[in-house]
Amino acid sequence: MDLSDVKARQQRRCRILFSGDSPCLSSLRSQLMLLDRTSTIVWALYCAKATLEDLELIYPEETRPRQAVDAAWLWASGEIKMPVARKLILSCHSAAKEMDIPYAAALCHAIGQASSTVHTPSHALGLPVYELTALVLHYGLENAQERIADKIEQYMSQIKCSPDIAHSPGKKWAFFLQK
Repeated sequence: MDLSDVKARQQRRCRILFSGDSPCLSSLRSQLMLLDRTSTIVWALYCAKATLEDLELIYPEETRPRQAVDAAWLWASGEIKMPVARKLILSCHSAAKEMDIPYAAALCHAIGQASSTVHTPSHALGLPVYELTALVLHYGLENAQERIADKIEQYMSQIKCSPDIAHSPGKKWAFFLQK
């Protein structure tokens, strides 16, 4: 797996170690581009659920990330409007800035990015960018390589089932997400 860009970013002391253009994310990026908007939302929010579980092990009292994911689902289903969801998503990013554990802060930003996918699908790649950064921050680049590969495999597996979930009978989407 080519992580040379990550190593270079780490040497430059960048806070975000991956980008949407990172070579290790090329297949994921290509597959995400093939998804329709609602399938991309499903992918991001289902992936965020696992990230949220990891974050809650570190900060069990912090509720803003869960509120952001819940708000994103409500917004996507048309049960709340964008300003309400936006406030909760931005609050999730604020929570990340308050965290004193860089690994946890990156996970929190990943959740905020996933939740923002309802606004525009381009936010979807923010989830792996931040979550993979979190893995490197937590384990170190050398020790995180297998975990990064496993996480990317999980992302790819979720892509395969997201269209079925998004287009399942009875699935309710907000007017702005309907075809």
